Amino acid sequence: NAAFQASQSAEQQSAADKLESEFRNPRQPDLTGRVGLGNPSAPVTIVEYTDFECPYCRQSVAVLQQLLEQYQGKVRLVVKQTPLDMHPNARPAALMFEALALQSGAMAFKFYDLMYAEQGRLTKEGQQFVEEAARRVGADVPRALRDQQGEAVRARVAADLAEGQGFGFTGTPAFLRAL
Repeated sequence: NAAFQASQSAEQQSAADKLESEFRNPRQPDLTGRVGLGNPSAPVTIVEYTDFECPYCRQSVAVLQQLLEQYQGKVRLVVKQTPLDMHPNARPAALMFEALALQSGAMAFKFYDLMYAEQGRLTKEGQQFVEEAARRVGADVPRALRDQQGEAVRARVAADLAEGQGFGFTGTPAFLRAL
């Protein structure tokens, strides 16, 4: 019994030390050139690491929308792409979000909303639905398709994935507050 208590105490101290380290050295996501939803100079920026086929990510959308409404002007949302291998249609959607962000941040976030509102179609129809959604949000679709396959967009998604993995994220959604 004493050995068990000592083990628990050591685990609790390790967890407390880890938390303290996180507070002293917070994770700093790279937000260079990122589009956001909400006030660009808001005092709080929430960074979401997302996968468009993830059902948990879809559930978080309502909470994020509520935060943006409740704290209007004080909170901004930036989305980073972390499509998981188990979701084959998440990568084309992630690439399209970033391609649309090159045209308009507002358009990219309309696409974001559509991907989650009609997630079942994304899963069933893949790239066909991604292209339809791009049309529906008013994109220059030929340009978006070129950009979706382009090196800049692919590099951005790869960098988002690497950043999330570097932070120790193993699933989606994951959230950070950017400082």
